[in-house]
Amino acid sequence: MLLLSLSLVFFVCPAGAFESTGMEIMLMDAINAGRSLEPVTSGGAERLDPLIVNERLCRSAREHTVNMLAGGYVSKIDLQGKKVQARLDADGYSALLIEETIGVVVFRNFMEPGRAVDILYNNMLETDAQILFNPALTHVGVGIQAGLLTLDGTTYNAYLATCDFSSPPSGVADAYELAEATLVHLVNQLRSQPAAVMSDAGIEIKSFLKKRPDIAEIMIRLDLDALVPNVRLFNAARRHTEEMAVFQYIDQYSNNGLSAGERIAEAGYQALAYSESIEMIAISDENSVEAVTRQIFRQILIRAVESDSISIPAILDPTATEIGIGLRLMRPGSGTAVKPLYIVTIDAAAPTTLQDIHLLGVVYEDQNNNDLFDAGEQVPGVPLFVDYPHRQLSRTTDFSGGVDLILGPGDTRIVVWPQVVDDEFWRIIEGGNSWFGKNIDTNLASWQ
Repeated sequence: MLLLSLSLVFFVCPAGAFESTGMEIMLMDAINAGRSLEPVTSGGAERLDPLIVNERLCRSAREHTVNMLAGGYVSKIDLQGKKVQARLDADGYSALLIEETIGVVVFRNFMEPGRAVDILYNNMLETDAQILFNPALTHVGVGIQAGLLTLDGTTYNAYLATCDFSSPPSGVADAYELAEATLVHLVNQLRSQPAAVMSDAGIEIKSFLKKRPDIAEIMIRLDLDALVPNVRLFNAARRHTEEMAVFQYIDQYSNNGLSAGERIAEAGYQALAYSESIEMIAISDENSVEAVTRQIFRQILIRAVESDSISIPAILDPTATEIGIGLRLMRPGSGTAVKPLYIVTIDAAAPTTLQDIHLLGVVYEDQNNNDLFDAGEQVPGVPLFVDYPHRQLSRTTDFSGGVDLILGPGDTRIVVWPQVVDDEFWRIIEGGNSWFGKNIDTNLASWQ
């Protein structure tokens, strides 16, 4: 008996919309046909879902293909030194995981398009099978161009192809991004108010001082700088977390043997010093990653201060000035007794170049009256007016209730919601990054 498996890709293209070519559709079909034969988990019967075509990924892939053909090169890095993550970042496209594969086939006079697609697919299969069959990647864009390709002074007839992949660009990815941003606020609150945060987490300060005098010295006696979110550190942390979740392992080394420092460097970050912490946390409520963020942070904190390890956890690294966090839910394969786990990678580092001074903070509504910011209390869209020596700034809190201002030493007056009487405060910026948490009463906001 012969079984025929078909993967269909449907395109709805309104007038003026991006349209994929026949060869691009054939390559997407080939990739989806290959995915239909791959099990989601080792030995499992469930197969990978077909990829969803994304117009912005299609445009990105085709643009890179055109640029390679025009520039006479074949590489995932363009002539400006940008990888796919940076190119899509510049286009405003955001996803938890972004990957790219490229393929090339050269010929003398003529090659039938179907034959060219077969060679391009096999080319990608040989070099990047782990990308093509990554179950975390759900969206795709393909760009194929034919033309003359000049390499090292020799000109060829060629077909060039680029495939850009991503995890969901919205929905689940947005929830993870909010959780990661919230964790950054919670880490900076810990570095700013260690005693209050530990007490709220149920950590006995006296026993902590006895057990970990090394960390106590850092937390209680040193004035730790706030950690500035860095997109390259976020990329490094997210990609490692994503890989661990997909391939079901926990380790500071990647599948290809890269260490934390090598992953950070691969993400384009030049570190003078760095530290990394990886945690796996079993939490019963897996319905909403946002809802369990506070519990995740509490467990990270408890393990950081109660661990017998002699190393300093990344969240308390006194040399670090920047941070990236990756959070992902790992679902073990069917038939196992292991419950789903949240995996967290925290990369903290100091760059080799001089930094600006940042004032970071979060505006929140203290719903449980503990005088601290907690996950879920953020208030996005709040107008902030900042009086700073020689200039004034205005900002609005982002989706996580946060704000990041580049300032300099001096007194800074921050006015939150001028409609609320006396709702202002001062911060003295001395020489390092500073953090604030501002509790507000949203019931007093006349404009809501």
